[in-house]
Amino acid sequence: MTNILIIDDNKKYTGMLRSRLEDCGCRVKHVLSSRAGIEHLKIKNPNEYQLIITDITMETQLSGIFLVRRIRRMGFRGGLVIYSTGFNTAFMHLISRPFFRALGADGLISKNSLKNGSPVLKLLSGHPALETLKTALS
Repeated sequence: MTNILIIDDNKKYTGMLRSRLEDCGCRVKHVLSSRAGIEHLKIKNPNEYQLIITDITMETQLSGIFLVRRIRRMGFRGGLVIYSTGFNTAFMHLISRPFFRALGADGLISKNSLKNGSPVLKLLSGHPALETLKTALS
């Protein structure tokens, strides 16, 4: 069974994503803030998760950019995916891909594509944990 941690302050989008993942047999843990995500990973071995999915802009919280870097510095070796409302255009995907890959992200998901019922995972790496996510999103 694939263990997945979702870090996002938006319950609506997380609910949609969580439902797809659980329907594919994944075990999903959700925390509502960057701070809660870091605290959770300090208590639990980060590598108990095969995949971490995080929003990049959570209101009044540690930026997802710093969160991604911090998770990698904690020794997380699983797949790390950023999902955001900011990836609504092909242009935004194009310009953000090299930046997020350099931070250690393995994939990008547009929340709007999830909301529209046809979520798209843009791969930044060939990490094997992304296969589960691709299956859940198809």
